[in-house]
Amino acid sequence: MFFICTERGEHEVTALDVLQRVKLGEDQARVFFRQLLKACQNLQDRGLCHGDLKLENVIVSPDFNTIRLSNFQYVQHTAQPCSMFKGTRQYTAPEVLYQEGISNISFDSLKADVFSLGVILYSSIIGRYPFKSATPADLRYRYVLSGDYDGFINTSASSLDQRSLSSVISAPMLQLLFQMWNPKPQFRPTFEQIAQDPWVKDLCEKATPLPISMTQNQQETNWIQ
Repeated sequence: MFFICTERGEHEVTALDVLQRVKLGEDQARVFFRQLLKACQNLQDRGLCHGDLKLENVIVSPDFNTIRLSNFQYVQHTAQPCSMFKGTRQYTAPEVLYQEGISNISFDSLKADVFSLGVILYSSIIGRYPFKSATPADLRYRYVLSGDYDGFINTSASSLDQRSLSSVISAPMLQLLFQMWNPKPQFRPTFEQIAQDPWVKDLCEKATPLPISMTQNQQETNWIQ
């Protein structure tokens, strides 16, 4: 189930709180992603986009089977062009970073949310951000810019204890991620198109509850970048 809210429940934590301690398997990530996607579609149906999608703004139940979106500081009406830098750098689309400090340049806030959603999906399985920022200065993002799957996979191995990224993320999921991270926002899929993607629609059993009991008072660890 998914909800849109502004407050955290007594026994709820952020997705980042959970993922600092355990990474999701691909089936668990798929169930989580479907709910998050539905929440984004629900906002779009209301003519809105979130503007700051990140793990810290996703509230989850301890078993990760119920999610809530929170923090609507940067919510945007989709009918209006957006020209304000917003969001968190590791999740921010390249066209948003490009216009930082530049006036009279607007971007499609829905497509920027699609980019951020891809960062969330990747991070939920890998336990780190795919890149520090979506700029050519970042080596991993340069591979995304050029569509070089192999380069992105190979440079990720050192951060995965030398495991191949392809042993952790399936080819269909990686293909979806590269589509969501397309440097040209007009070529990124819409939420509706993402919902019809074969990886998203693939049948899987109900996500196994995470093997931890989460409380808000647990000591936090550093999110690996």
